[in-house]
Amino acid sequence: QPRFKLKLDHVVYNAIQYQNLSSDIQLTSPEIITINDFYINYQKSETNLKGNLIVPRKDIAIKQPLHLNVQAKTKGPIAIFQDLFDIKLVDIRAGNFDFSGNVSGNIQEFNQLLNKARGILKLKNASFYYPNAGFDIDFDSLSVNIANSNIILDQVELEVGALHPFVLNGNIKNFTNILLDNQETKSSVFLNIKAPFVDG
Repeated sequence: QPRFKLKLDHVVYNAIQYQNLSSDIQLTSPEIITINDFYINYQKSETNLKGNLIVPRKDIAIKQPLHLNVQAKTKGPIAIFQDLFDIKLVDIRAGNFDFSGNVSGNIQEFNQLLNKARGILKLKNASFYYPNAGFDIDFDSLSVNIANSNIILDQVELEVGALHPFVLNGNIKNFTNILLDNQETKSSVFLNIKAPFVDG
């Protein structure tokens, strides 16, 4: 089974420049590339992937996409998503993210990979500005479950400054459509917020 190890300082993909790419991949079958390890930087963020890439056979009449299925760990400044996903709903001013979970889908459809992501997303020291209403959204820490474009809130504690933590329950369905301002698919938000008291 052929195996390749690669290190590159700079890579450009879909007009986006990445840095410090290193990979260890193996051809385990004519259609499957096993990703033993894949590491890359993008604007101070770090991403590590392990899994496989399915390459369609050429003799199949119907054209098939390159299908990625990996365990992903990624972290860095939240602001990288502003340009990466062309987010217009909010201005991302500060904060860091940490995601750990599974990502699968057509490798050439970035939004599909985002929509099918499943795992835990953590945000820290985040600051957003919502221009439609003219107000700031700031919080110290938030950890949520993500599954197929939905955010699941199950006794999630939201820490805001010196205030007593709020406990959130509910869900945000198709949150990527809200974030990316996609008008084709409807999204919905259901939240139940609890706190013993509100101080500050």
